[in-house]
Amino acid sequence: MTAQAAVPQTSAPEVTEARHALQAAGLRPDSLKAELRYGWITGVVERTVVRPATQRRTTSDRLDDMLLHRIWGPLILLVAMTFVFQPIFTWAAPLQDAMAAAVG
Repeated sequence: MTAQAAVPQTSAPEVTEARHALQAAGLRPDSLKAELRYGWITGVVERTVVRPATQRRTTSDRLDDMLLHRIWGPLILLVAMTFVFQPIFTWAAPLQDAMAAAVG
């Protein structure tokens, strides 16, 4: 049974008339169902979601602004990497020298 067969023949003129009335009102019949659903969803969201009146800037927001800055971000990364890797190579040098002397 197809969708065409499910609609009685007597309702076809009424459906066509309703489509023309919707188009005359500036609505698109093919997307009306989706628009009505999204309208309902928007109403539910407005009634249930509570948004703060003002957005507070958190510490994370401030850090993001500083660390992701075009100039300061890479400089901070360079300093952090220096503080991480410089001790590793400095502390490892005596052990490398001792192993080289032992092997020989």
